[in-house]
Amino acid sequence: GPAAPLAHPAVASSGVRRRRAVTVGINYIGLKCRLEGCINDSHTFVELLTSDFGFDVGDIRQLRDDHSQGSPTKRNIVTALRWLVTGASAGDHLFFHYSGHGSQQADRDGDEMDGKDETLVPCDYQQSGMLSDDELRSILVAGLPEGVRLTVILDCCHSGTALDLPYKAKIQADGGLDLKKKAPNKLKGSSKAEVVLISGCKDDQTSADAGVGLAGNTSAAGAMTTAFRIVVSQNQSASYAGVLTEMRKFLKSNGFAQVPQLSSEQFLNLEVAFMPEARAAAASPPVALRPPVRKALSIGINYLCLPANQGRLSGCINDSDTMIGVLKDVFKYQDAQICRLRDDRHDMMPTKQNILASFRWLTQGASVGDELFLHYSGHGGRQKDTNGDEQSGFDDTLIPCDFQSAGQIVDDDLYAHLVQGLPRGCKLWVMLDCCHSGTALDLPYKLVVSSDGHGVRIVKAPSRRPGPNSEADVIMISGCQDDQTSADVQAGSLGSATAAGAMTTAFKNCITPTVTCHDLILNMRAFLKKNGFAQVPQLSSEQFLKLDTSFVRYGDKTDAANAAAAPLPMSPLANHPTASLAAMQPPHAVVPPISQLAAAAAGLHGAVLPQQPASARPPVVRRRRAVTVGINYIGMPCELSGCINDSHTFVELLTNCFGFNVADIRQLRDDHPQGMPTRRNITTALRWLVTGASEGDHLFFHYSGHGSQQDDRDGDEMDGKDETLVPCDYQSSGMMSDDEMRSILVKGLPKGVRLTVIMDCCHSGTALDLPYKVVSDGSALTVKKKAPERMPIASEADIVLLSGCMDNQTSADAGVGLAGNTTSAGAMTTSFRIAISKNQAASYKTLLTDMRTFLVTEGFKQVPQLSSEQFLDLEVPFMPEAQAPGPSPPVALRPPVRKALSIGINYLSLPANQGRLSGCINDSATMIDLLKSVFHFQDSQITQLRDDRHDMMPTKQNMLAAFRWLTHGAAAGDEMFLHYSGHGGRQKDTNGDEESGMDDTLIPCDFQTAGQIADDDLYSILVKSLPRGCKLWVMLDCCHSGTALDLPYKVFVSGNGKSVRCTKQRSRHDVPPAEADVIMISGCEDTQTSADVQGGSMGVSRAAGAMTTAFKHCLTPTVSCIDLLLNMRRFLKQNRYEQVPQMSSERFLKLDSPFVSYSGGAPLGSPPATANGHAASAPLHSGAAGGELDARISSLQQQIQEMRIHHHGSMSHQGTPYASPLRLPHHGHAHHGHHGVHGGLGSPGTPNHWGSHSAPYSPPMGGHHGFH
Repeated sequence: GPAAPLAHPAVASSGVRRRRAVTVGINYIGLKCRLEGCINDSHTFVELLTSDFGFDVGDIRQLRDDHSQGSPTKRNIVTALRWLVTGASAGDHLFFHYSGHGSQQADRDGDEMDGKDETLVPCDYQQSGMLSDDELRSILVAGLPEGVRLTVILDCCHSGTALDLPYKAKIQADGGLDLKKKAPNKLKGSSKAEVVLISGCKDDQTSADAGVGLAGNTSAAGAMTTAFRIVVSQNQSASYAGVLTEMRKFLKSNGFAQVPQLSSEQFLNLEVAFMPEARAAAASPPVALRPPVRKALSIGINYLCLPANQGRLSGCINDSDTMIGVLKDVFKYQDAQICRLRDDRHDMMPTKQNILASFRWLTQGASVGDELFLHYSGHGGRQKDTNGDEQSGFDDTLIPCDFQSAGQIVDDDLYAHLVQGLPRGCKLWVMLDCCHSGTALDLPYKLVVSSDGHGVRIVKAPSRRPGPNSEADVIMISGCQDDQTSADVQAGSLGSATAAGAMTTAFKNCITPTVTCHDLILNMRAFLKKNGFAQVPQLSSEQFLKLDTSFVRYGDKTDAANAAAAPLPMSPLANHPTASLAAMQPPHAVVPPISQLAAAAAGLHGAVLPQQPASARPPVVRRRRAVTVGINYIGMPCELSGCINDSHTFVELLTNCFGFNVADIRQLRDDHPQGMPTRRNITTALRWLVTGASEGDHLFFHYSGHGSQQDDRDGDEMDGKDETLVPCDYQSSGMMSDDEMRSILVKGLPKGVRLTVIMDCCHSGTALDLPYKVVSDGSALTVKKKAPERMPIASEADIVLLSGCMDNQTSADAGVGLAGNTTSAGAMTTSFRIAISKNQAASYKTLLTDMRTFLVTEGFKQVPQLSSEQFLDLEVPFMPEAQAPGPSPPVALRPPVRKALSIGINYLSLPANQGRLSGCINDSATMIDLLKSVFHFQDSQITQLRDDRHDMMPTKQNMLAAFRWLTHGAAAGDEMFLHYSGHGGRQKDTNGDEESGMDDTLIPCDFQTAGQIADDDLYSILVKSLPRGCKLWVMLDCCHSGTALDLPYKVFVSGNGKSVRCTKQRSRHDVPPAEADVIMISGCEDTQTSADVQGGSMGVSRAAGAMTTAFKHCLTPTVSCIDLLLNMRRFLKQNRYEQVPQMSSERFLKLDSPFVSYSGGAPLGSPPATANGHAASAPLHSGAAGGELDARISSLQQQIQEMRIHHHGSMSHQGTPYASPLRLPHHGHAHHGHHGVHGGLGSPGTPNHWGSHSAPYSPPMGGHHGFH
């Protein structure tokens, strides 16, 4: 039977001050939609509330449609709900139960994901209408004060989100219950009250009536009410998670499909009792016996006693400076309240003894109301756990500057010094920017984020410490998980002027006085992920943490405690740096030099991690100007209603969000005689907008009004129609065509200027005739380029157009109510406002996608279009003002150097039909000609390896040595080029970084004895250490070469070949990408082979590789990257080759830039000059004099010959590289690639995984050479 009721004294001890309830049961007596169990449900809740939870019958209002005095009409329900909340104050528990029909109606204010409001159905709904969730929220939630608890139980259909509460419980794959927060644009005005809703089903489900017999029911009842009764009767103290989980189990086991939902106004601790009356009485607030004290400690250790490349860091002292700035600006600490340790000051040395003493100073004498803050930036380590309290078997550690002699500080000591003795009522923030720091305080509560990033929960881990936990409010943000490392950021990256820790930089970027704990940690993770860092900051706490509270004031319990963080009295010990430390060690104590970092500190903060690359530097906005035009066509038959309002919207957005001054904005609108949008005035304003524009300017043009079309007179339109704007005097002065607008706005605009154009009008899709258009290929957004015959005269400016619809569509006016509009507005302008207000840093892709989604959701057919003058990186912010500042251009410390390496291997040591190729050495000669004629390299700058010259043999050792020569000592301004033509292979991936499970390889001439060169080695030698400001071209004419450098950016071409995108792939390297400009063209996809061309085919007089031939055929000094790639693919396809050349890069590639000068720098029409007027070259020996060609070649030949002899002994002459031919492995799954396709390298009968670059081969259909 049901559990015995709680005794009333126990109920009273819960702290509930006053209880009120409303319960509604509607059977719809006499109506066709009659139900049977709802009135019984209402009786059930009256009984539960009075018998089990201390409610008095006199404080419960019951409405049911079998009682004429309490009929549940819409008016009576509203009156009862107003009574319920009137006069509510902190400590009250209000309860509303409803059992009846639920329904849905069209959403009118845009706050519903499914476009439908949920409704309750009163008994007089046919006359008075239904009660929507917006009305319910307005009555019940909107004015409810902090400290009030409102419990709502809705046993009806379509009730999942019937109060539009922001947090929703969701079960994850691991069985855990997360809370998912609504998207910001769907949030209603928030309340500080504790509001909880349990609803009978999801929004798209129905709630069932249950007949007699279900779980002992003696009369009909609602299935959900029955489930609630069973669960709460069995355990009156059931938690939120327990009530929801058990209700769902009960319904499922009894054959009901409905799934009860739990949502809330605040972030919930799902493990506490659902009913406040069942909770243990809270302890009385602690009493402060003295004024509160504030102390902060910041530690930054660069390990300056270590050698530069053996553990020294560069950003930690800067991190300490940064955090002290945040403490003063955001947390309102005073200088006198802050202590710091740093290892560039002998009187503040962060030795182990000093760090522990500082920890004791920080927490000593802590009392109620005290606020303490610890920040640490330095190395973090791991060492074997000695007391068995770690699941991983390792303690996390902090690394003092004297760690080698004094040892590390383990997490057990950290907890004992910092947390264990803290009393209830004081607060401690801990920020650890170091490796292996995820659980460095072993705090019991940890934030867990769902795999999709939308759901969160606070999980309590079993305590691994003896004794009770501390009662203080302790919260820690650590830089990464226990098994991860925390990275350094180089100066100039991520907007940091100096070297810094990535986590501290993320914290500084995301912290505000009001940001919640939830938003802060997710924003930090998003910031780091966006910038290419793998580390995942962690959030943990000593008490359950309400994630929706402000991080800066996270432990405050009431508004009274939230008074502005005025500086509190400092501790008598707050002068610690000059008093306490002086007593700790002699004034000139110096840590002995340390030869290398101890093995226990193997996961270094940043020393062993390559520095994070700087993103391409966005233009600094120098000057802003804007023109906005809104035309309602007042008094005309074509009158509109929202365009002037749109113009006001953009003035507000530009000034409030993006730094435009009102004085720099010209507004034309037809309700203002001084600024009428006539054709002449619009033209004058646009000329003013662009006059005097120079690099760094941001110009903005917005138009809202009619758009139209007229006959195209110059043949540049696919549909034969020019797009037009319609001035207010169009009947007398005519319309403005896209050709005119392009002439005024685009034609003379200089490089480095950004022009943003937004057109909310009909037929506006290509209204500036920009060459690049963003299209959807079904799975992603790609960029399509106009056909050459349709291309206008190009501009070098950065011009972007966001238009309201396609050329053949119309743009709609939207009435009042759309997404909170209080006046009429354009649908497109409204969608832009919503999207950009939600995220001012929204990327091109996100902005366009969100606008389109909004319009589709709201029932509009128009599809906004995005086009541009230059090829866009769709992942960067749409508004330049929202882009993070980039680093300053790299400074060259010497004249730039140019080097080129070309390798051609015919495998002359192999039998003629078993792997020998014929065109690769010819390819090398062809490429050297191109390097000199198109790229303007000089002979002295080019090194060649080829296997018909004993002094240039492309052995594995020689190839690796040549790769190192190519990139050794690279600096800003250097240009390097690598070409390889030979066999390409595949071998099993040994480090798990390949999705296919196979590494791509290059095949040296001595591969059988020395092995192949894997893509990991290629990246490590060629790319990994290249500095910002240098360039490397790589051309690989071999099989299986598509991703042979594992570069992160890859060019994708749509199926019809008309649109492209440059997309960043998941990095397969355990290091941040290089900062150099690296671009690679490979001969085919990873799964394809690259073919040979026989002499006489494709216009070549001798054998050659098909890809090298295509490259030679398509390359010009000015051809763009995308045109080169597409032309090469077309060339090969026309000649019936199936291989598909690939293009990839280390950084985002502007595909419209010339390939020969692809990074956007000055064209290489003339080589960089040295003081004597000749191009700088780079010998293999760094000390060789430039220009001494004979000496250089002699030196290179001698070195290669020595390496060759050292590894392979003497070689025969007469062009035969080895005394005995190499024999290839015969195993069937070596997956060695082949530059051609057929002609095996194995013995007869062996499974053939090799082909021949130029081995004679006749295709089955005849006529073509190579692979089809």
